[in-house]
Amino acid sequence: MDGRGGVVSPFLIKLWTLVDNQETNELIFWSANGQSFLVYDEHRFAKEILPKYFKHSKMNSFVRQLNMYGFCKVDAIRDKKDISEFEHPCFVRGSSKLLKKVKRKASIIRQKKIHWRDVGPIMKEMKRMRRTHETMNNLLYFLQLENRDLWFEVLNLQQKHAQQQKVVHKLFQFLILLAQVNHLIGLKRKLSNLWPGMATFQSSTSCT
Repeated sequence: MDGRGGVVSPFLIKLWTLVDNQETNELIFWSANGQSFLVYDEHRFAKEILPKYFKHSKMNSFVRQLNMYGFCKVDAIRDKKDISEFEHPCFVRGSSKLLKKVKRKASIIRQKKIHWRDVGPIMKEMKRMRRTHETMNNLLYFLQLENRDLWFEVLNLQQKHAQQQKVVHKLFQFLILLAQVNHLIGLKRKLSNLWPGMATFQSSTSCT
């Protein structure tokens, strides 16, 4: 029993006996006001005392049990790092009758039963989320395929654009050259009209 119905749990009986026992006062004892108890040298306490009373030697398990019964750890005593202090309003020196009021904390399952009507909506939401997740995965897959095709198309267009640029550049150079030739021919005709003997003079100079 866990302190319910006026029955004190075996853990509390052992704890009270342990704290109240003068033979173990070297490692566990009441505080000066009797409102709490102290554990000195947790390593020795776990190794020498716990196995005799609780069939284990783990300080963490002992503290966990204290927490389950509502005990609180008091702030560390200044300059006393090896001492731990625990208190409970119904665990007081000389008042063993109060132990009946110390109750073990009920688990969540004991406090509230879980019914299918509570789980049903959660299951439905999980199924909806799973379908949404699958839809998103499929959408991402198709987007990857489309992006891959789009990338290849862009790459092809870039190659065609580069080729067109080369053709335009060559055509531009050809037009420049053609313009220069046409300009020279036109200039020669204008000179001939202004000086009809220019052609004869050019012929004579070229023959000499």
